[in-house]
Amino acid sequence: MDAWYVVFVAWPCFDLEAWHTSPIHLAKQFIHTTHDNFAGNISEIRSYGYRQLHVVLQKWTADYGDVFKYFTGRVGWVVVSHPDMVQQITGREFAHFHDRGLPVISVGGGKLKEFFNKQLLFVTGKDWEILRSSLQPVFQPKVLDQHAPEITRLAQELMGKFEKISQAGVSCNVYPQLAPYTLDVIGSTAFGVNFNAMDKGESSDIVQAAKYSFLPNLGLPPIVGLLSMVFPSLSSFILRVSALIWKDRVSQVQNGFTYIWGVAAALVKNVLDDLNQSHRYASGMPGNSGYDRGVECYHDEKPTEGSAIRNLVEAKNIMTGEQFSTIDIAATMYTMIAAGYETTATITSFSLYSLARYPEIQQKAYQEAKGLQNMDTMKYDELSERLPYISAVISESMRHYPPVTPIIALKREATRGAHVGNVAIPEGARVQFNVYQIHHDERWYKDPTEFVVERFLPSSPKYEDFKPKHKYAYLPFGAGGHKCIGYRIALHEAMICLSLILQKFTVSLDESMHPKGSELCCQSALTLVPDGGIWLKFEERMIQP
Repeated sequence: MDAWYVVFVAWPCFDLEAWHTSPIHLAKQFIHTTHDNFAGNISEIRSYGYRQLHVVLQKWTADYGDVFKYFTGRVGWVVVSHPDMVQQITGREFAHFHDRGLPVISVGGGKLKEFFNKQLLFVTGKDWEILRSSLQPVFQPKVLDQHAPEITRLAQELMGKFEKISQAGVSCNVYPQLAPYTLDVIGSTAFGVNFNAMDKGESSDIVQAAKYSFLPNLGLPPIVGLLSMVFPSLSSFILRVSALIWKDRVSQVQNGFTYIWGVAAALVKNVLDDLNQSHRYASGMPGNSGYDRGVECYHDEKPTEGSAIRNLVEAKNIMTGEQFSTIDIAATMYTMIAAGYETTATITSFSLYSLARYPEIQQKAYQEAKGLQNMDTMKYDELSERLPYISAVISESMRHYPPVTPIIALKREATRGAHVGNVAIPEGARVQFNVYQIHHDERWYKDPTEFVVERFLPSSPKYEDFKPKHKYAYLPFGAGGHKCIGYRIALHEAMICLSLILQKFTVSLDESMHPKGSELCCQSALTLVPDGGIWLKFEERMIQP
C-alpha cells in the first residue's frame, strides 16, 4: 500500500449513505455493494494492485458512468469523469471547491506539524487564497524567463551524463538521470544555490532527502495503509503507533523533510543578514538531525538575485502587508521541490519514451531541434514558437501519461453543497477528477489510444480532426485556481532538455525491458510513474549542429 495513498485518500471520513438525491441512482448498485462491505472497494482496488488507481477508475467509469462513488473502508469518494463537471467545479463553483480536502498532518507534532500545514498543498480557505496570490508574482513569466541561461547550462551538463552512457554502449533508466537534473534546476532557480545533485548523484544529501521525502509507504509496511482505510477514524492513532514500531524507517523519511527545511532556513537567514533584517529570522527544529544537517551544509551559501527564495523573503502577504516568516518561506520552498522534482522528471521521461517508441516522430522532432541555437537567451514563449513540434510531443505525452494523479493534486472538497451538472454534491464530499479517463475518452479524442502529435499542432491539416473536443478535456497540470503554479518552468525545462538530447543523440528503447508491441505499465503515486522505469539507449549522432 502506498502510504501517500493512505494519508491522502484513506484519512478523512464522511457518511455518504444519507446522500439520497436522484443522481445517486446512476450508480445505485455500486453504492449498495460497496457501502455494505466493511472494507468498501479495497478488495477491487487490490485486485489491480494498490498503485493502479487510474486503471481501476477507468474501468469503473465504463461500468458506472461519468459520476460515481467508491469507498476505501467507510470513506466515500465522488469521481468525476466529464469535462463539463470539471469546468464547473474549477470555475463557476470554485469558491465551494477550492480546498483539496487533504488532512491536517498531525504525525510529528509541534513545529513539524506547522511546517507541513503551511504548505500550499495543505492550506485551506482564505489562507490558501492569500498564499497563492502572494506567490503569484514569484511565478510571473518575466521572472521565470530570466532562468533560461541556468536551465540551459544544467541541461548541457546532463548531456555529459548521457554521453558517458552512450560511450559505454549500455541502456539506462532515464528517470534517475533526469531527477538530479530537475533538482539542480530547482536549486538554482528556486533556492538560488548549486545543489550539485548531478555531480554527487546518490551521495548527495539533497538527492537522499528528496528520495526519502517521496518514499513509497513513507517507510511503513502495507498493513498500515489497510488498517487506516478500514478504520479511518483511527488512522491518526494507527499512524502514530506505526511510527513508534517502525521508528527507523519513519526517521529516515522525517529527516528527508527536515533536511530540506534546514537548507531553506539557512538560506533565509543569509538573505535576511544581507538585508540587515536578522531580527525576522526564527529557527525551525534545532536538534533534529535532518534539520541540523541542512543548516550545516548551506550556512555559508548566499542565494542569487532573482531566486524564488530571495523574492519570497522580500515579498509580503497581500492581505496583511506583513512579510512572510521563516517557516512560511521554508514550507513554500519544500512545496517547490515536492511539486517540481518528480513532475518535471516524469514529464521528460515519458516524452523521451514516446520519441524512442516512434522513430518517425523522433526524426521530425530532430529536424526541428537540430539548427536551434542560443536557447539560453530565449524566453518560454519564444522557445515554444520555435519548437512547435517538440512542444506538441510533450503535450501528447502528457495526454497519454498525465503527470498528476487523483491522490493529491486532483482532489477537491465541497465546503458547502452544490449542484454540478445534474448531480447534487453535499457539503463535505470529497471529489476526484478522473483525468486519466478523460485523456483517453473517445468522446473527447479521436483514436485516443494512438499517439498523435498533431492533436496539439494547429498548423497541421490533422489538427481539426484530432484536437481535444472540449477545453477541459486536457488537464495535465489541473485547471482553475489550483492549476500548477510552476507549469511554465516545467515545460521550459523539458523543451530545453529534449532539444539538446535530440541534437546530440538518437534515442531507442531497450527491447529487453520494453519488448516490441508491449505497452508501458504505469503506477499511480504522487505522479503517474512507469512501473520498472523507462530504459533507453543513447547513440551519438554522427552530424552535430
